[in-house]
Amino acid sequence: MLARWRLSWLRYAPLSFSGLVMIGAAIGLAYQSGLGLTIGQRVAKAGTEAAHRTGVVVVVSVGVVGTVAVAVLLAVLWSWSTYGNLVLRRDLSERGLSERPCAERGSEGVLHLRHGVLRVREHTFDARRLRGGTIREPLLVRALRGARLDAVMTGVHGEGESSVLLPPCPVDTAKAVLAELIDNEEAVNGPLRSHGPAAARRRWTRALALPALAGVGLAVMSVLVGLPIWAWVIWAGVMVPCALLAFDRVRSLGHRVADGWLVARTGSLERRRDCIACAGIIGWTVRQTLLQRRAGVATLIAATAAGRKHYRVTDVPAELAWSVAAEASPWVADSIWAGR
Repeated sequence: MLARWRLSWLRYAPLSFSGLVMIGAAIGLAYQSGLGLTIGQRVAKAGTEAAHRTGVVVVVSVGVVGTVAVAVLLAVLWSWSTYGNLVLRRDLSERGLSERPCAERGSEGVLHLRHGVLRVREHTFDARRLRGGTIREPLLVRALRGARLDAVMTGVHGEGESSVLLPPCPVDTAKAVLAELIDNEEAVNGPLRSHGPAAARRRWTRALALPALAGVGLAVMSVLVGLPIWAWVIWAGVMVPCALLAFDRVRSLGHRVADGWLVARTGSLERRRDCIACAGIIGWTVRQTLLQRRAGVATLIAATAAGRKHYRVTDVPAELAWSVAAEASPWVADSIWAGR
């Protein structure tokens, strides 16, 4: 048994947009059926009358709180009905499989995934086709120490529902399951190599360039015509989150190549840690935009037949790009491109 669904996992459900998507779909369906216009007119009329009695702020506040409450309820119900009773297990007994390291022989056995309450889904995967996994941590889910686990497997798309091994759950659970699947604890929890100051500067620049420019514009307007204090409060309310976002993106960026595994981590709004078996990499690409060339960094792309087909090591120092590829895939070192 690798993992079993827990009722406590439902605390992550409201942190997704699934409830709002369901509300939007219901509204769209109502308009397509011809009922949307009638219902919309009645709601608008009732809202106008309520606004005259209690005020616009009260009506808007009640509407927002009511929408959020309905969205949360729908998200929790959807998560429970879709992933309730989830059981993930690996059967190694069917073929008398060995216990050699995963990086040498790929995962072995058969993966069984069963989940659902109202409609039960059962998936069976040949674990020999497993080439790793991705731990995805959306910002709000990460704030509650949660994560989702996706399989990187040949024949399975790397982003859709078909790749999900674990829905949002405690991050320690997701990491423990992935470490057991690939038989490599360091690839999942080990430290990563930083990409250096140039990559960090790019993240700070992209996050703060527009707010800083807006600040200059506000300063000029303040000298010329004067500005109310709330304009600077709004600017600070934008500047601070952008700075925190840049800091988190810098902290998240990194990679490692060790024990037959390529690990790449990036992102903040959705941080992802891709653990890819080097044996499954079939090609490498180094890309540089004009701004990347000026900064001396490059994006290294590992091509594989599994998952989303390409996995990026973003803003690695340009002079190290091909050496990273050669470390992961020794055949790169013998190619003509590695010497360029």
